[in-house]
Amino acid sequence: METRTSLTKGGLLTFVTQSALFLFGLIASIILARALGPVGRGAYALAILIASVLTKVGSLGLEAANVYYGASRKEQLHDLISNSITVALALGLSLTILSGAAFTLPWPRSYLQANAIPLPLLWLALVTVPMLLASGYLNSLLLSQERIVEYNATGIASIALRLALLLVLLIGLHRGLAGALWAYVLATLGGMLLIAYFINRMAPLRMAFNRRLFRETLGYGIKAHVGNLAQFLNYRLDMFLIGYFLGPAAVGFYAVAVGMAERLWMIPGALATVLFPRVSAGDEGQANALTPKVARHTIFITLILATGLAILAKPLIVLLFGASFEPAVVPLLLLLPGVVALSLSKILTSDLAGRGRPEFGAIAAWASLAVTVSLDLFLIPRWGIAGAALASTLAYSLATIIVVLAFLKLSRNSWIDLLIKASDFEAYPDMLSRVMEWTRYQLFRASKG
Repeated sequence: METRTSLTKGGLLTFVTQSALFLFGLIASIILARALGPVGRGAYALAILIASVLTKVGSLGLEAANVYYGASRKEQLHDLISNSITVALALGLSLTILSGAAFTLPWPRSYLQANAIPLPLLWLALVTVPMLLASGYLNSLLLSQERIVEYNATGIASIALRLALLLVLLIGLHRGLAGALWAYVLATLGGMLLIAYFINRMAPLRMAFNRRLFRETLGYGIKAHVGNLAQFLNYRLDMFLIGYFLGPAAVGFYAVAVGMAERLWMIPGALATVLFPRVSAGDEGQANALTPKVARHTIFITLILATGLAILAKPLIVLLFGASFEPAVVPLLLLLPGVVALSLSKILTSDLAGRGRPEFGAIAAWASLAVTVSLDLFLIPRWGIAGAALASTLAYSLATIIVVLAFLKLSRNSWIDLLIKASDFEAYPDMLSRVMEWTRYQLFRASKG
């Protein structure tokens, strides 16, 4: 069966999916904010963030390795699947138990108490770590085979289930923070099972472990992991520091600002997702021509969307989340320039990883993280969540500069190639028409199994 899709079609289908995720995610965020208030919203964000950090630490870069090896060595797909299941189970359970025990110690426990997170509810968030690892590993294998429809369907199903559970548990039964966390756990489980179903259609699921292949994938993945971990901490470490310096209500405000700003990464995220396996499977000449074109469209469209969001920031936040969340407006405005800059970095980092050079993304991410931490420690006590947002924008800009310089050196392109051209607009009408036709066909075929 033909599963390979063009970059444009795959990217736009992924963007359509990201748009649906944005809508469902926005509704879920509104429900959480209005049902839990700033303090409860902040406590929820921190509990989920702890589980997310553990998942990111434990991923070992195997998602990137699965895409790279799955795309270039398709004959090893069965072993990649079995290794993914085994590692996710063993590592996920270990991380859950060890981290849960660590939060019984005096200082971590006092941090939880200061941020209104009961220890039993933290355990509830922690049980998602093995599920999230398995979902990430297996979904990356769908991506490696360019099963874009199935890859995107898992994300939509998971967020739709979480939204339905939030409506029942928060709006219907008024279960508060516990209900919100139960919705997250059950939706994570549902998403993992759907991914396993799609994977099982490609190759039977089984528990096994190929040590030689694991060493190879780990060797590749750890290079990407070092950078991905730093970048993730770049996105989220400030929330931990805000919780330490300012408390859960400030975390709640900042979580709303970050959530809105990062929605602008739908386009670069969608295109970077499908660019990675395409560069991995192609040759250098094709990548040198393709990536600048993708980058130009990405930065232009993201800039337009960011400008619109900046104009509407205050009325949108007050309308959607309530007047009590108005303190989120200023940090949102300060985050937008950095979000636009990093949209370019996401595309170019994906290209570099596809060339087998993920270390450049790692260098940029760690340099950026050093700037983030230094500025956060200085600015948050003085300027609050506005200081955290400014620190992030400066750090994101530094990461982008480093990645752009690395890409231009490797590809021998000029920086002018990254700027939008008048000729780029000519392809939009025909491109959208072809993608809509292809998407309808793909969804029809998927519905027929």
